[in-house]
Amino acid sequence: MTSVVTTKLKKILALPRSALLCVLVLLIVVASGQSATAQLARSYLNAPQGNLVMYCYTGTRSNTGGVKNLPIPETETRLQTQSLIYSRIMDIGGRTGGLGVVLPFTDLLSFDTQANVVTARKSGLGDPSFTFEMNLFGAPALQREEIKEWIPGDYCGLHFLFGVPWGEYDANSAVNLGANRFTFRPLLNYSLTADEGKSWLDFYGSVFLFTDNDEYLGTSVLSQRPLAKLELHYSTLLYDRLWGGVGLVGALGGEVSVDGAVATPEQRTGRLAFSAGTPMFKGATAIFGYNQTVTRSVGAVDADTFILQLIYLY
Repeated sequence: MTSVVTTKLKKILALPRSALLCVLVLLIVVASGQSATAQLARSYLNAPQGNLVMYCYTGTRSNTGGVKNLPIPETETRLQTQSLIYSRIMDIGGRTGGLGVVLPFTDLLSFDTQANVVTARKSGLGDPSFTFEMNLFGAPALQREEIKEWIPGDYCGLHFLFGVPWGEYDANSAVNLGANRFTFRPLLNYSLTADEGKSWLDFYGSVFLFTDNDEYLGTSVLSQRPLAKLELHYSTLLYDRLWGGVGLVGALGGEVSVDGAVATPEQRTGRLAFSAGTPMFKGATAIFGYNQTVTRSVGAVDADTFILQLIYLY
């Protein structure tokens, strides 16, 4: 049995110098980026029934050094993802709900910081996602005229994301923008306000579940354990309708294996997050976010991420 595991591990170590790192960054960072709104304060405020269109830019720069017993060099990876998001906000049993779709386009650049050479470059369509959201209490379904008179209070909701393997994928390449697997992420939000919506305390709890990729490097099977996230954000009005917030994001899990042999270790990270938002014109809002790793386990991704969302409701 030991010889079998050793053979599998040698197969993993035979990957190109940057491949293991790119796989780690793509599987951890891109998976989390599918729900970029869950890295911001006020992500799930009540909205009037109708249509929501969002442009979301997520730029991530990660610096990951060698993992113990794995030959991963000092490498920097830069991911830029532009997503178009559509959601239909509707009445579900008197509460706010919604159905949506997320279409991402991603550009990846990875380079060895010691040799100063590019080790990977990819751009193309990532895996799209479908979303379903439903308020549990505190956010009634309202028309645009009604929401102007509504006084916000504490609320709680469920948010589901289902990622499908329709992105660009090459079974003979270790680095892909599509994951060739399904992703499922349930998220529970609980948000509190003591001053009718001027300030908010947001709690988000979520877990990413993954199916196997059985065409990794041809015939190998890539598996990933569940990745859990817990977030706490506080935000308040700063000036007129401009609000700002600060938060903490913790992640645990996500160990990646190839043919049963561990390729990247369990992730244990803590991130400090900042966010701000302001209306632009009728029906339109701009939201900015930035988060950075402040603590991490050995081999975990050290990254900083910038988020821009342009939202239009009609």
